[in-house]
Amino acid sequence: MEKFKGYLQLVLIVGFVGFSIVLSRFIGRPQETIDSNRGDEATFFVEVETFDKRPYQIRFNTTGVVQAQSTVQVVPQVSGRVTYVHPNFYTAGRFEAGETLFEIESIDYELEVKRLESDVARAKTALRMEEVEGMASLAEWYQENGDEPAPDLVAREPQLEEAKANLQAAEANLAAAEIRLERTRFTLPEKGRVLRSAIEVGQFLQAGASYGEIYYNGSLEVSASIDDSEQFWLSQSSSPEVEISKSHLGKRTTLPGKLDRGAASLDAATRLGTVYFAFDAVPDDLVPGVFVEVAVNGPLM
Repeated sequence: MEKFKGYLQLVLIVGFVGFSIVLSRFIGRPQETIDSNRGDEATFFVEVETFDKRPYQIRFNTTGVVQAQSTVQVVPQVSGRVTYVHPNFYTAGRFEAGETLFEIESIDYELEVKRLESDVARAKTALRMEEVEGMASLAEWYQENGDEPAPDLVAREPQLEEAKANLQAAEANLAAAEIRLERTRFTLPEKGRVLRSAIEVGQFLQAGASYGEIYYNGSLEVSASIDDSEQFWLSQSSSPEVEISKSHLGKRTTLPGKLDRGAASLDAATRLGTVYFAFDAVPDDLVPGVFVEVAVNGPLM
C-alpha cells in the first residue's frame, strides 16, 4: 500500500511539472497584433432618387393679436350743454357712420346765424346802393364832360371795393357761424366702437377737451412677430396669400387677409420684427385683443 502511494505521488508531481511547463510556454508566447482593418469590408445599401428643379412655395404660420391702428379722441369743437346722447355712445357701444352721437344745446348758435344773416343782407344792400350811386355819378360826369374818362372817386370805385369787402366778410362770418351750429351735432365719418365715454345729458362740454375715445372698425389689423428669414420671404413677394383664423365668441372663423406693413425695427432681445396684416373685410364682431393664427403662403422660390 505504501508503495502504491509513492507511485501516485510521483505521477502527480510529474503531471504538475509538465502542466507548469506547458502553461509557461503558452503565457510567454508573443501576442499577435490585432489588425483593426482585418475582416470583411462592411457593405451599405442606399437608394438614389433624382429631383427635378422646380419652384417651391414658402409657407409658415405665426400667431398675432388684433389691434386698432389708432384711436380717435372724442373732442367737441364747440362749447355748450349736452341735450342728447346716443343710446350706444357708451363704453363698448357700436355706432354707424354719420349717426348723431350727442348734441349740444344749439339755441345760441342759431341766434348767431340769424344775426349774421342780417349782416349779410345789410352788406348786400350797401353794395347795391354803391353800385347805383356809382352809375348815377358816372352819368352826371359824362353829361358834363363828354367822353373824358371819369376819376375813380367820381365812379365811386373805392366805395364799391369797400362794400364788396364788407359783403365778403359778412358772408364768411355767416359761414363760420353755420359750421359752429352744425358742430353742435357730433358725428363721425365711419362706423366704430366706443372705448371710453364721459358724456351725459346736462353736462357742459368745453370745446377742445377730450370726453372719450373710439376706434373705427376698418382700422383693426393684426400685429405678429416673425423672424428675419420669414421677413425676407415676405419681402420677396408683392402679394403673399394670407389667411387669418380667429376663435372668438364660441366660434372659429378663417378670413382672408393681406400684408399691410413690414417691420420697422427688430427687438434687441429676441431679434424678431413686428409686421402688420390687414383684413380684406373686417367682421363686425371683431374687437382688439383677440388672438389669431396667421398662415402665410409666401413667394415661389
